[in-house]
Amino acid sequence: MLLVGAVYWLASLLSEHPAFALVAAALCACSPFVLEYAQRAQGYAFVALAVTAAVAAAIQHDRADRRRALWLGASLAASVLSLCLNYTAALVVAPLGAWVATRAAVSGRWRWGFAGACATVEVALVPLLLTQHDAFPNRSGVASIAGLTPTTLANMLEVPFGGRVNALRPLGIAVTVGALLALLGSRRFREHRFGAGRLLVLIAVGEPLSLVVLSAFGGHAFFGHLMLTRYAAVAAPFIIVAIALALEAIPWPLAGLLAAGAAVVTIARGIDNHRPQAFYLDARDVVAYVQAHVRPGDAVLAPPYPWDALPLSYYGLAPCDRGGPETRRRRRLCVLAPIDSG
Repeated sequence: MLLVGAVYWLASLLSEHPAFALVAAALCACSPFVLEYAQRAQGYAFVALAVTAAVAAAIQHDRADRRRALWLGASLAASVLSLCLNYTAALVVAPLGAWVATRAAVSGRWRWGFAGACATVEVALVPLLLTQHDAFPNRSGVASIAGLTPTTLANMLEVPFGGRVNALRPLGIAVTVGALLALLGSRRFREHRFGAGRLLVLIAVGEPLSLVVLSAFGGHAFFGHLMLTRYAAVAAPFIIVAIALALEAIPWPLAGLLAAGAAVVTIARGIDNHRPQAFYLDARDVVAYVQAHVRPGDAVLAPPYPWDALPLSYYGLAPCDRGGPETRRRRRLCVLAPIDSG
C-alpha cells in the first residue's frame, strides 16, 4: 500500500494532470508483478518502495520553494536504506546521484555528501558480496533459470505485467515497450534536458537493460546470471509511472489503445494469478510434518529443482545437499519430492 502511495507521489510530480497520477497508482495496485512480490517472503517490495521514495523526494527538492534540505535529506536516507535492502538498488541510486549532482540548486557539500554516503554503504557491503560469491561462485541455485534466453528476455520486457502465469505475454511486452518508446518520442521528453522525466525513463529502461548486459557478458561469473524478474523489481514503479505519462503525452486514440491493452493484460493476469494453479507448492503441511518427525542426525533431501525446493526454505526448512558424504553416514533419510496428482 505504501508503494502505491509512493508511485502516486512520483507520478504527481511529473504529470500535468492529477488524473494520470491516479492512473499510475491504480496500475501499481493492480499490477500482477507488484502483487506477486508484495505477497512473497522477500524484500523486493520494500526496496522498490525505498528507491521510489528516494527519487520522488529528490524531485520534490528540485521543485520546492522551502524546506529543500529536508527533502534532499529524505532522498538520501531512502537511498541508503534501499542499498542496505538489496544490491539492485544501486542501479537506481547511481543515476539518481548523477541527477542530483547536475541540479543547480544543490550545493557542492550536498552533492559530495549524497554521493559519498551512498558509496560508503556500497563499500561496506563488499565483504558480504564476496562471502556470497565464495559460497555460490557460479550462482548454482539460479544458473539454470537466470541466464540470457528468449524466455528470460521476454519476462524482463513485460515488467510490470509479468506474473506467475504467462497469459497474454506478447500484449504485456507491447504495452510496456510501446509506452516507453512513446514517452521517449514525446515533445515533453525532448524539451527537458536531463530533467526529472529523463531521469524516470533512464531508470525505467536502464535498470532492466543493465541486467541484460551483465548477463550477456558475465558468462559463468557471479554477475553472469541476472535475468530474474525479481532483480527488476526496483524498476517496476518507474515503468508504471512511465506508462501513465505516456498515456498523457500521446494523442488520445493511441492512448486509448495503449490503456485498453494495459487493462486487458492486467485483468487477465490478475485472474490467472488468483487461481490455484501455477503457484509454488503448498509446503506448509509438509514442513510441519518433517519438523515434527525428523530426529537429530537425520538428512532431509529437497527436490532438485529450485521451483519445487524454494517453498521449503520459505517455511523454515533447510534441506541438506543431496548425496554428500555426511548424508551417507546418517541413519535415516527424509526425501521430499513433488508427485503429479494427474
